[in-house]
Amino acid sequence: MRFDDYLELVVVLELDTMTTHEDYLNDAEGNHVKISNSSEVWVIPKEEIVKINPILPKRFKSE
Repeated sequence: MRFDDYLELVVVLELDTMTTHEDYLNDAEGNHVKISNSSEVWVIPKEEIVKINPILPKRFKSE
């Protein structure tokens, strides 16, 4: 899994504890990533992340 592909995107992280976080993903010190929203920040070790799903913006078709 390449974390660099998902940095600075809004993602859903699934952790090995079956917890999910849906927020903005950034790199952190060492072997960690930082996920944050407007009120909270979590620093999570990369080895605890099981799955990353990016939240893609919806595109509207022009008529």
